[in-house]
Amino acid sequence: MQEQTIQILVAELDEIRARVVQPTDTSGIAQKNKDYKLAKTAVEVGQRDLRAFMRDAKTRYVNVVVANPATVTGGPLATSSSSQVIKIEDPSKFSGKMSDYNRWRFESQNILAVRTNIDTDDKRIRYMGSRMEGTALQWYERYANRRSLLLAETSPTAEEVARRAHEYIDFIDQLDGTFKNPLEQQTYRNEVKRATQGRSLFNEYAIHFLDLVMRANLSPDDQIETFMESLNPSVLRAWKPISIPSTFDEVVSSIRIALQVNETIRQAELNSKMKSTTITSIVSSSSPPRRSSTSTLPKKNDPSRPGPFAVNPEKSIHRIRAQNGWCTRCGMKSHNTERCPIYPATKSNKENFELWLQMRKNTSIKIAAVNSICENNTCDEPLYEVAVDDENTAEICAYLSTISKRQLTQALARKQPPHFFINFTLLQGEISTQGKALVDSGATRSFIGSSFLHLHKIATVPMKEPQRLTLANGKSCSPLRQQTTPVLLSIAHHDETIILPVFETTQYDLILGLDWLTFHNPTIDWENRYIRFDGYGCKHRVGIHQVPVETQSIIAFTREEITQSTNQPPIPTPTIDISEEKQLPESTWPMSEFPEVFDMEKQAYLPNPRKDWDFDVKFKEGAVLPKPRPLFRLPLQQRKAVEDFVAAEIKSGKLRPSNSPVAANLFFVTKKDSAELRPCVDYRDLNASTIDDRYPLPPISELIQSLVGGDWYAKFDWRWAYNNIRIKEGSEWKFALKCHLGLYEPTVMPFGPKQAPGHMQRFVREMCKDFLGEGWLVNILDDFVIRTQGSQQLHRQRIRRYLQRIKDLGVYIKQSKCVFFAKEVEFVGFKVNSQGYWKQPDKLETIRRWGTPRSVKDVRAFMGFVNFYRPFAKNLSTLAKPLFDLTIKNNLFKWEPRHQKAFDDIKANLLENIFLMFPRPDQPFYLQFDSSDLGTGTLLQLLDDAIRSFTSFGVLLQEMERCRIQLLHADNVC
Repeated sequence: MQEQTIQILVAELDEIRARVVQPTDTSGIAQKNKDYKLAKTAVEVGQRDLRAFMRDAKTRYVNVVVANPATVTGGPLATSSSSQVIKIEDPSKFSGKMSDYNRWRFESQNILAVRTNIDTDDKRIRYMGSRMEGTALQWYERYANRRSLLLAETSPTAEEVARRAHEYIDFIDQLDGTFKNPLEQQTYRNEVKRATQGRSLFNEYAIHFLDLVMRANLSPDDQIETFMESLNPSVLRAWKPISIPSTFDEVVSSIRIALQVNETIRQAELNSKMKSTTITSIVSSSSPPRRSSTSTLPKKNDPSRPGPFAVNPEKSIHRIRAQNGWCTRCGMKSHNTERCPIYPATKSNKENFELWLQMRKNTSIKIAAVNSICENNTCDEPLYEVAVDDENTAEICAYLSTISKRQLTQALARKQPPHFFINFTLLQGEISTQGKALVDSGATRSFIGSSFLHLHKIATVPMKEPQRLTLANGKSCSPLRQQTTPVLLSIAHHDETIILPVFETTQYDLILGLDWLTFHNPTIDWENRYIRFDGYGCKHRVGIHQVPVETQSIIAFTREEITQSTNQPPIPTPTIDISEEKQLPESTWPMSEFPEVFDMEKQAYLPNPRKDWDFDVKFKEGAVLPKPRPLFRLPLQQRKAVEDFVAAEIKSGKLRPSNSPVAANLFFVTKKDSAELRPCVDYRDLNASTIDDRYPLPPISELIQSLVGGDWYAKFDWRWAYNNIRIKEGSEWKFALKCHLGLYEPTVMPFGPKQAPGHMQRFVREMCKDFLGEGWLVNILDDFVIRTQGSQQLHRQRIRRYLQRIKDLGVYIKQSKCVFFAKEVEFVGFKVNSQGYWKQPDKLETIRRWGTPRSVKDVRAFMGFVNFYRPFAKNLSTLAKPLFDLTIKNNLFKWEPRHQKAFDDIKANLLENIFLMFPRPDQPFYLQFDSSDLGTGTLLQLLDDAIRSFTSFGVLLQEMERCRIQLLHADNVC
């Protein structure tokens, strides 16, 4: 049925092709082109569907042969005798490596499909086992032994009977469950995100990208945006679709056509670097013409290149020439088709085509020699002769050698606009203004025109110091004295904050100078007047996206002014206004969309296996097993908690009885967010005997700085974070724990081993690598914060992407600690908003209640806590000097009044409600510094409504340094 349909469509296509249309009938030619295109598309679609049908039929037949070849008596793959068996080499042996499993399985099943002598499930299984080695062979031996015992039973269960009926299928299922990478789909999805074309040919890359998408089990039509972002910028510049394609296939087809058209035009302009009167060095023997790496046109005998005779309206080059009003015969625009001097209409099409072929054959190979061309000379004579034996060069040169100099100059001259303008929108408050900006790489700074500014009443402020301005002609103009307040500049969906000096001009609305171009580093197509914001800073924004404003280093404030302005209350907390609140989703979202992620019942079960991420520790060389410690005596409340915990964990499979030679004590501590008790195990002896995991945790300061400038924040916390990773099979005994109920060993990673934080951080970063790379997800261990600079819709989309990833990983979220749409968020001991951060209130309470230290250990614990909040503490090095003296080795611990005073002063210092701002590169920085006989310190500050700090630094002077300062002071006195 499908073949008949294709035959009818082909007949219709031939009928349209044979339709006769007069050359002067432009509407008839256009209608014929349209009908031909539609008919050709219908034929291609029918042929594609037929190929897909045949491919599916063949696949189904092969599956039948693999499942039960004895029942297949005929068909395209059946063999009538042993002499017709297809000879295929055996696949290489499978060692158990997951990355090799899919190819080995495919090759093995190909063998089974063509070797009819392997006709039973037992033979197929034995053949697959013969192609294994190493770990895979060990697995097969265990499988074979287990199956032998089950097959020997005379009274099998119903499940065993069903398995024997499909022995090979069950074998393949067990193979897949053991060796197939469970993260394969996610790996390919990450590959899709990271894919880039680079220097690959477009056709090759499009096939590669589609293969990744299909392996990732994604819809190609949903990955169009990702595909476009991964393409080479030169391909995107060449693609200018008439309409927006709706499918992936349409995008690829449209880009292929655009590249063919672009190659045709590029070849037409090859070696045409001419001006009105002079052509210099058109062809050089050492410089062959460039070839586009993305061209898909054939390299030989292509009539669509410059010079070939073309009269077929079905050819793309004919349509391009007709649409641009060029001669459809030769491609020139100095004459119409009827008066073509190259391929005259008085000659037949055959004669003109033979003329073109003859010109190619008669091209001589000599050195090019042309210095200048007389403007008044219009005789037809060769312009130059070909310098190299290159077919493409010979073709264009033979063609150009027959036309006049004047025609050549007129045809290839390109008219370009005298300036490079782009449309922009300025947003000041709720008022938006449109205009045209001049892109000028010769201007060192960007400006706004005075006429445009006054017309739209854009607010300005005086500049701190007038700036002199020198024009391009070397003359000076009046100094710049005014500049705009920060305004939002939007160009082609690219938003930024900008401050512009006011320049006296009536010709230009905006001038975007070298400072703007350098900051954004965009890709610019000067020929087509096109800008693409693909610089690193535009793709990876941190903080306010703004061109830095030059400042001067001056002593701007006295000590008294700084002292009066520094101790200010924190910036008010941003709030959600009424319009934003109306756009918020329902309070049940995202729990309603992702109920599995927040399901409390499912969180109690054993996590899914992840073979590459199972947890294990290695003992140090020569280390002995940890010695047993006495069993902890727990209070009645904790004993009850132990009994409940052990019962629940055994039920879920996370804990089981053990005969381990090592054991650590189990006890409980209270969680900070509730009265719930958290189980802990005393793994101090195990940690002392095992090798460290040095995987780094991100510094707290970097985590906080990553949250700058967020319009919306969301926070997530994994429930029983470490328990989401299993312990490597066979290593459970190392983590055995004991209590009054007995000895048990966990099957999931517990809290307590020193290697657990590093392993957890490695797992999280690998699983969320793409989100972290995009810059909107901030993470440490099981705490996650999403920062969004933009709309609620974008924030909601990121939450959805993150929760989908969590769902795919089989991890669960603790809803009580989640925040979804907030203007500020608590993270790693701080409260953070778009402008800065400050200490959490509960941390202040901890400082207030801290008791007087009674030992060196207590002093060190207090100073460790204080160092965490060091940026908030002024003069900490000087204040803490008496406490540091107590920690010196061999010093006798004696708590004196000076120590108590230092302790109280530090507590009072930390209890101040200080707000630290995030750095603002568009504002001047202020450095406050001071020193004494004990130390030196600085505060780096910004000017807002007051002078506000954003970091501090202090150094305690050593004994030698203090002596040197005293000597300097003594010299000054003398």
